[in-house]
Amino acid sequence: MDSARLERAKGYLAERRLPELRALVAQLHPADLADLFTDLEQPERLFLLLLLEPDKAADVLEELPDDVRVELLDRLSDEQASHLILEMEADEAADVLGELPAERARRLLARMGREEAEEFSGLLCYPEDTAGGLMTTEFVSVADHLRVEDAIAELRRIGRDIELPYYVYVTDREGVLRGVVSLRDLVTAPVDAPVREIMRTDPVTVSPDTDQEEAARILEKYDLLALPVCDRAGRLLGIVTADDLLRVVGEEGTEDVLALVGAPARADMRTYAFPWSAVARRTLFLVFNLLLNLIAATLISRFTEVLEAMVAVAFFLPMLAATAGNVGTQSLALAVRGLATGRFGPDRWRQARREGWTGALVGLACGVLVGGFAAVWQQDLRLGVVVGGAMWLALVVAAPLGMFVPFALNRLGLDPAVASGPLTTTLTDNTTLTIYLLLATFAFHGGLW
Repeated sequence: MDSARLERAKGYLAERRLPELRALVAQLHPADLADLFTDLEQPERLFLLLLLEPDKAADVLEELPDDVRVELLDRLSDEQASHLILEMEADEAADVLGELPAERARRLLARMGREEAEEFSGLLCYPEDTAGGLMTTEFVSVADHLRVEDAIAELRRIGRDIELPYYVYVTDREGVLRGVVSLRDLVTAPVDAPVREIMRTDPVTVSPDTDQEEAARILEKYDLLALPVCDRAGRLLGIVTADDLLRVVGEEGTEDVLALVGAPARADMRTYAFPWSAVARRTLFLVFNLLLNLIAATLISRFTEVLEAMVAVAFFLPMLAATAGNVGTQSLALAVRGLATGRFGPDRWRQARREGWTGALVGLACGVLVGGFAAVWQQDLRLGVVVGGAMWLALVVAAPLGMFVPFALNRLGLDPAVASGPLTTTLTDNTTLTIYLLLATFAFHGGLW
């Protein structure tokens, strides 16, 4: 990002030095201009958008956050908005139309040509979190009976209007995908060779309803730049490009992390609106946690005798619960990320057992350390044994538990990122407190010494 030029652009905009501003923004990358837009107030955003050339304005709209983009389109007339949307890539245009109110989207489609309107309407039929919702219909395909020379001519004819002209897809008369040819293979092959002889048969494909995360995993596994999307009959419908799927991976990772703490997973509020959505979600999340933590309070109340007899037992309650919670959260993070990336297959339960051994070794080290400290500090060997033993047992349980909870939720068809956090925390806290207070009761009231 060129910060100096962005600051100059702000100055030109404030002073309405239009010739200098036009010349400067023409040199800036759309992504940098999108950063500039997010720093401006709404009237200045609209003024600058209308100042840009239509193709540049469309590129900037593609880079803007959803809420900023919708606000800008709300301020434009139907004619202006439809003109800009037509300048966008097909998949991006469909996404924009899907963000608008249904009535506004219908009006904009009515202003477009029949071919474009049908194309965008077709893309809008698919859920946004599927391969169909991400795909673009702008790709190069040739008939399987053509020669290399004919395929190159077709690529030259439409390649400039294609988002990713590095693959040429080979189809039969019914539009069924038969193979794919990379640009390198195409330009290095004899010009009179049939395309079917140089194409790679049995290409990796996905269906329109394939989840976007699964599509991203497939693309990464086979090291592709794009994935063909085919219907049940094998007809080529579109392609999903790597840049779209990389963005999906980042968004899904962000959503999972935010969901773990009950924060909104998407920017679903307008820029100037009060964040009622964030308040509602976080309040519900915290109330749920408070209710779960009442279990811990009730549990502690059952051991008042040992706490009254040995006040020092209470000194180590927060430390034990916090340590077990941290270990459980570490395992939880590994499990949620492993499920999201598809790295945990049928052997996921073996991974949970492995975490148990990890917890046992970590717990042994932490138990010896904290048990020794407790014995020296309170001059009581029994207390040291209780604290150290409780630490070890708590971590033996907490480590696999942090994996078991998201695995179980995933098996039940629930989103592990949303519910795993509070459940894991509550289970580790209550398990740790139970272990510790039972050991303390046994040591100080059960005749251990």
